[in-house]
Amino acid sequence: MLQEIDDSNWKVINSDENDKVKVVDFYATWCGPCKVVSSFLENLSEEVGEDVEFFKANVEDCVEASEIFGIRNVPTLIFLKKGEVIDRMVGMGNKEKIRKLIEDSQK
Repeated sequence: MLQEIDDSNWKVINSDENDKVKVVDFYATWCGPCKVVSSFLENLSEEVGEDVEFFKANVEDCVEASEIFGIRNVPTLIFLKKGEVIDRMVGMGNKEKIRKLIEDSQK
């Protein structure tokens, strides 16, 4: 399941309290490819289990985090570990590409 974040609670993704990888989906409601990526992430969140935390951030409601992480295009996925960005994917990728990025981020 993807946890929705916005300007009031986005700092939860910046936490370094555990070793879990955090995947954040920056999207817009009007963006067709964003909907496809979101469905991939919903499936992956069920498949990967509790080793990874999944979040989604509407760029119109999460302006502060979008600016801090330099989000210029949607969809954009960022991968964080211990509060640091370790990878990102801009544009629509397929489910297996996203899975590979998650696996690489866990190393």
